[in-house]
Amino acid sequence: MAGSGRLSRARARINSVVRLGAGPGFTIVAYGSDRDLLDNGLRVHSRTMRAAVIPCPGGPEVLVIRDVPAPEPSSGEVLVRVVASALNRADLLQRLGKYPAPPGAPANIPGIEFAGEVVEVGSGVLPSRIGQRVFGIAGGGAHSEFLVAHERAVAVIPECLSWIEAAAVPEAFVTAHDALWVQAALRPCERVLIHAVGSGVGLAA
Repeated sequence: MAGSGRLSRARARINSVVRLGAGPGFTIVAYGSDRDLLDNGLRVHSRTMRAAVIPCPGGPEVLVIRDVPAPEPSSGEVLVRVVASALNRADLLQRLGKYPAPPGAPANIPGIEFAGEVVEVGSGVLPSRIGQRVFGIAGGGAHSEFLVAHERAVAVIPECLSWIEAAAVPEAFVTAHDALWVQAALRPCERVLIHAVGSGVGLAA
């Protein structure tokens, strides 16, 4: 019975991951069933995860999928099981060795925007957040199975958005919103000229 209890808690905290796939503009993590979790119980307890790792600067061919330690949420943070993560220019530059990750972010795991499910919370965070579908921006590390973020750095995904759609929102749309409504103090009925409308931020604006 004790072993069954531990497994139940493990199932509530972390889902077993089957594969890590990629597509144009996004990365998707596919998750297994309860049977997969039972078959991979040791993996759950080991607190490891798979991630797209940059072992050295170069083209797409340098990326490798490796088992790395899974992060754990500190005070005020949430652990997110990543379901989808977008691909940005910063990720490409980081892979080329031209964009160092900010302090506190994984130096060799790209990914700055994500969508996923909260599976664990740190101290000071309401347990009711567990199970929420959230999206947000991180300093890096989103091209992995799990990441930690401050609870105020994630938002609940609207029901009308899929995982993939939600993962493509934070970087471009938050930047556009900040540029127009905060930095430029745009107001209703005013007009604005948007340059580089072919870019992600330009399209979002």
